[in-house]
Amino acid sequence: MAPAALTELWVDGAAGDDANDGSASAALKTLAKALELQEADPSVTTIHVKGDLALSAAVTIPSGVTLSISDDTTMTGSGKDGITLESGASLAC
Repeated sequence: MAPAALTELWVDGAAGDDANDGSASAALKTLAKALELQEADPSVTTIHVKGDLALSAAVTIPSGVTLSISDDTTMTGSGKDGITLESGASLAC
Protein backbone atom coordinates (compact mmCIF):
# COMPACT_ATOMS: atom_id res chain seq x y z
CA MET A 1 0.00 0.00 0.00
CA ALA A 2 1.40 3.41 -0.99
CA PRO A 3 1.90 6.01 1.77
CA ALA A 4 -0.76 8.71 2.03
CA ALA A 5 0.06 11.91 0.20
CA LEU A 6 1.18 14.75 2.44
CA THR A 7 -0.76 18.02 2.30
CA GLU A 8 1.60 19.63 4.81
CA LEU A 9 5.38 19.61 4.99
CA TRP A 10 7.57 20.33 8.02
CA VAL A 11 10.99 21.99 7.97
CA ASP A 12 13.24 22.05 11.05
CA GLY A 13 16.44 23.97 10.43
CA ALA A 14 18.04 22.53 13.57
CA ALA A 15 17.03 18.87 13.56
CA GLY A 16 15.70 18.20 10.03
CA ASP A 17 17.29 16.32 7.17
CA ASP A 18 16.56 16.84 3.47
CA ALA A 19 16.67 13.05 3.04
CA ASN A 20 13.49 12.85 5.17
CA ASP A 21 9.98 12.86 3.70
CA GLY A 22 8.91 16.16 5.29
CA SER A 23 6.28 14.65 7.58
CA ALA A 24 5.81 15.97 11.13
CA SER A 25 7.93 13.12 12.49
CA ALA A 26 10.63 13.36 9.78
CA ALA A 27 11.13 17.07 9.04
CA LEU A 28 13.21 18.43 6.20
CA LYS A 29 16.26 20.66 6.81
CA THR A 30 15.71 23.38 4.19
CA LEU A 31 12.87 25.45 2.85
CA ALA A 32 14.31 24.93 -0.65
CA LYS A 33 13.77 21.15 -0.36
CA ALA A 34 10.21 21.67 0.91
CA LEU A 35 9.45 23.90 -2.08
CA GLU A 36 10.94 21.31 -4.44
CA LEU A 37 8.64 18.64 -2.97
CA GLN A 38 5.65 21.00 -3.09
CA GLU A 39 6.31 21.75 -6.76
CA ALA A 40 6.31 18.00 -7.46
CA ASP A 41 3.10 17.53 -5.43
CA PRO A 42 0.74 20.53 -5.62
CA SER A 43 -1.57 18.91 -3.03
CA VAL A 44 0.87 20.29 -0.43
CA THR A 45 -0.79 23.49 0.79
CA THR A 46 1.10 24.25 4.02
CA ILE A 47 4.80 24.35 4.84
CA HIS A 48 5.61 24.59 8.57
CA VAL A 49 9.04 25.94 9.50
CA LYS A 50 10.95 26.20 12.77
CA GLY A 51 14.53 26.40 13.97
CA ASP A 52 17.44 28.23 12.38
CA LEU A 53 17.09 28.43 8.60
CA ALA A 54 19.83 29.85 6.39
CA LEU A 55 18.51 30.91 2.99
CA SER A 56 21.16 30.45 0.33
CA ALA A 57 18.96 31.84 -2.43
CA ALA A 58 15.72 33.78 -2.78
CA VAL A 59 12.60 31.61 -2.46
CA THR A 60 9.05 32.12 -3.67
CA ILE A 61 6.04 30.67 -1.89
CA PRO A 62 3.57 29.68 -4.63
CA SER A 63 -0.08 30.71 -4.80
CA GLY A 64 -2.29 28.51 -2.65
CA VAL A 65 0.49 27.66 -0.18
CA THR A 66 0.73 28.89 3.41
CA LEU A 67 4.15 29.33 5.02
CA SER A 68 3.55 28.72 8.73
CA ILE A 69 6.33 29.85 11.07
CA SER A 70 6.32 28.42 14.58
CA ASP A 71 8.37 28.03 17.75
CA ASP A 72 11.68 29.88 17.90
CA THR A 73 12.50 30.48 14.26
CA THR A 74 15.38 32.51 12.85
CA MET A 75 15.85 32.96 9.12
CA THR A 76 19.04 34.45 7.75
CA GLY A 77 20.36 35.21 4.30
CA SER A 78 22.49 37.75 2.54
CA GLY A 79 22.06 40.08 -0.37
CA LYS A 80 18.83 39.23 -2.15
CA ASP A 81 18.20 36.00 -0.21
CA GLY A 82 14.62 36.53 0.88
CA ILE A 83 11.10 35.17 0.73
CA THR A 84 8.50 36.33 -1.78
CA LEU A 85 4.83 35.40 -1.48
CA GLU A 86 3.07 35.01 -4.82
CA SER A 87 -0.44 36.42 -5.04
CA GLY A 88 -2.65 33.88 -3.26
CA ALA A 89 0.10 32.62 -0.93
CA SER A 90 0.00 33.43 2.78
CA LEU A 91 2.24 33.74 5.82
CA ALA A 92 1.12 32.59 9.28
CA CYS A 93 3.13 33.19 12.44
